[in-house]
Amino acid sequence: MKLKMDRSLGVVVLLSLVLVFLLSACSRDEDVVPANSESNIGVDVPDSTPESPLTPSSDKKAEATGQDQQSSALKPTTGASGQQSSDGESGTGIEDSPVIQKFKAILQDEATFYSTGAGKDIKISQINQAVSSDDSVVAEVSRFTVLDLDGDGTMEMVLQLTVNGNEYYGFEALHEHDDIIYGYTLWYRGFRDLKTDGAFYFSSSAANHGWGVLRFDGKELVEIRKAEQASVYDEDDTQAMEYFVDGEKATKDDYSKAMSPFYGKPLASWYEFNNDNFEKLLP
Repeated sequence: MKLKMDRSLGVVVLLSLVLVFLLSACSRDEDVVPANSESNIGVDVPDSTPESPLTPSSDKKAEATGQDQQSSALKPTTGASGQQSSDGESGTGIEDSPVIQKFKAILQDEATFYSTGAGKDIKISQINQAVSSDDSVVAEVSRFTVLDLDGDGTMEMVLQLTVNGNEYYGFEALHEHDDIIYGYTLWYRGFRDLKTDGAFYFSSSAANHGWGVLRFDGKELVEIRKAEQASVYDEDDTQAMEYFVDGEKATKDDYSKAMSPFYGKPLASWYEFNNDNFEKLLP
C-alpha cells in the first residue's frame, strides 16, 4: 500500500515538472523577436515613412536625375514679363575676369561705357541719355543679367530699363571690344524672353514674330533671325503670311519646326538692381 502511494506521488511530481517545463517554454516563445523586425541586423525592411510635405517633389526629381535645377543660388523666379528674376540671397559663382570687374564697376556707377545710342561715354546713372536726348526723360535700371550672348566664351551684361514708369521699355546690352565696353539699346518687343544661351523672341505685331540671336562684328551689333513669320500684302491689299528659317524662305511647317527649339531653352536669370546683388553675384 505504501509502495502504491509512493508511486502515485512520483507520478504527480513528474507531471508537475512537465507542466512547469511547458509553461516556461511558452514564455520564452513570447520573447522571440519576429523575423521581419527592424531590430534584426541584416534584414531589409521597406521604409514606410511618409514623404515630408516640406520636400518639394521637383527637388526629389532633381536629386534622382542628378540635374542642378538652377546654377544660381539666388533662387530666380519667373516674373510677370516671363523672365526670371531674383532677390539676391547668395552668390551665383560667376567666374572672375577683367570684363566682369568692368561690369561691376559700371553697376556701381564707378566707370563709364560707350553708349551707341547717345554717341558718348556715360555712367549708369546717366542711362536716360541712351534712350533719349530729352533731359526730362526718367530712365533707370530695374534688373540685370550676365550671360554669354553670342556664344564666344566671353560674358556680356544686359540691363533691363524702366523709362518714365514703363517697366518693359527695353534693354541695354553691354559688350566688350578692344578693352572698351559698348552699350546697345534694344527695345522690349524686339528682345523678349531672353534665354540662357542668348536666344530671344521678337515681335512687331500679332502676325510678325520669331526668334533670333545677337552677334558682334567688332563693335557692330548684328541680329540674326533664326525663324520668322512675316505678313505681306498683295496688290489687292490682301494679307498673306511668309515664313523664313535662317534667312531663307520656308514653309509654315518648316517655320514651326524651327520655332520649337526656342521654347525648350531655359530663361535667363535676372537680378534686382541693388548693391547687395552686385557684391553677391559678381566676384
